[in-house]
Amino acid sequence: MARRRHTEAVQASKSAISQARSRLGPEVMRQLADRVLRPLAAPGAPGAWYRGLRVMALDGSCNTVQIVFLKP
Repeated sequence: MARRRHTEAVQASKSAISQARSRLGPEVMRQLADRVLRPLAAPGAPGAWYRGLRVMALDGSCNTVQIVFLKP
């Protein structure tokens, strides 16, 4: 028997996303960062280095994104 897919969307609230991150804990978030975060500038890119150190920045701005989960 063929299985039908439901396409009804459920939108997760900001609070739900925050709570889910908290349940995962800092170790999981660190592992995710270790796997995903990489420098964007090439080694010889102008402005990417200062006195032999890579220039890094962390933007503290907040963006709201819509996350939609589909019910199976």
